[in-house]
Amino acid sequence: MAKIHSDTDTLTKAAFVIAIIGLCGLFFFVNASELKEEQINTINDDTLDTKVTGEVTKIVSNNKVSQIILKQACLIDVVIFDNLSLSGIRKGDIISVTGQSKKEEGSYKLYADKIELKN
Repeated sequence: MAKIHSDTDTLTKAAFVIAIIGLCGLFFFVNASELKEEQINTINDDTLDTKVTGEVTKIVSNNKVSQIILKQACLIDVVIFDNLSLSGIRKGDIISVTGQSKKEEGSYKLYADKIELKN
């Protein structure tokens, strides 16, 4: 009977250690996967996933797609599909946009996956 109790204690301790190691690994993985903040003028063909913060200078909305013009030292068009809300975002606000950049008609557009209001 003592042998079974000893094996259970060993398994419990091993499971606890493995869980702690897994949580630490997950913490480091999440922090390493954060997107680096980009300047609009540095976006190029090698830039895929992008995070940009800037001032909203214009908002255009229709049924399924919206567009924000975001300003830093230069401008970028941000395309927002109807799955993201623009409520509370106004001209002059500072927002951070995470998404994928694509070159279209000679300039880059940022297709938003996430929008955060900064002010």
